[in-house]
Amino acid sequence: MVTRMGSKRRHDIMEARLSGDADVTYIERSIEGYAWACDGCGLLWEKKWHAEKCESRGHVKSFDQRYGGYVENGVWRGGKAYTRFAIGRV
Repeated sequence: MVTRMGSKRRHDIMEARLSGDADVTYIERSIEGYAWACDGCGLLWEKKWHAEKCESRGHVKSFDQRYGGYVENGVWRGGKAYTRFAIGRV
């Protein structure tokens, strides 16, 4: 379970952009949105799904979100990783 917190705040997202040759690149941009708390541990996250998946990640304070690439034989290949950090604790 997760809880939406008070007022909106600015946070960063990664947005996919297609280039002319059909390659996908990702750019970071800021948007406004609510913070979300994991009810199991109280960590605050910028996105709802970050809080929803907190328990399955072991309630860690950061995790790598991967963009692009693919999984081959259980190993991530290519793409980039963007480390997401909890923004606080309730």
